[in-house]
Amino acid sequence: MSNHMYIQTILKNHSGFTLIEIMVTMVVMSIGFLGLAGLQATALRSNSGASLQTVAVIYANDMAERIRANPSAVTNNQFLNVDSTATIDCAAFPPTICEEFYDEGGNVVTPATNCNVNDMAAFDINTWFCGGIRDGGNPNVRSPGLNPLDPNAILPMASATITCDDSDATSGTPDLDPCSPNSVHTITVNWRTRKEQGSDFDALDGAGNCINAGDASTDCHSVSLAIQP
Repeated sequence: MSNHMYIQTILKNHSGFTLIEIMVTMVVMSIGFLGLAGLQATALRSNSGASLQTVAVIYANDMAERIRANPSAVTNNQFLNVDSTATIDCAAFPPTICEEFYDEGGNVVTPATNCNVNDMAAFDINTWFCGGIRDGGNPNVRSPGLNPLDPNAILPMASATITCDDSDATSGTPDLDPCSPNSVHTITVNWRTRKEQGSDFDALDGAGNCINAGDASTDCHSVSLAIQP
């Protein structure tokens, strides 16, 4: 066999990839990479959602401990019908400052004021939702809380309620005590997330529920904790 025929035989047995084969391979790989990117984005959203739910649970438990620590205020119905959209004013200080705080505006430590049990309940509710006080001259300067008007809020577009399921309520009968001893208190923390960047949030009704719950652009979430103080 001549050298020329030998080389031809080698070339026939070792043919390379054609341009079409390479393009098909690139298309298949691109589809796979796109799928992986979508899976990663879904995983990131799930992790973010789980983190927000954990924060909501921590806040609900925090208020539960505040309620349990003040049974006299519970007896006085100070934790009855709390609604962040109606009864919590984050633009004002609590009526009485029951906790010492560092005043960033005056660069001093401001001592706590003597509080009764009702004052303590009002202080706890306000600072729990609106955030801790940091500037004695400006009620809008707070540690991050749940206030939806705070750009540093812990949860996006949050609201919260505390309700009482009266233990001795009777239908049609006036009740002198709307939250009798041993009644169950339910703490609910609501928040919303965008499914798509730039999409609008659903509106909420007075109870903190999504009005347009079927809107595909946003998700409404809530955590509820029932306790018997």
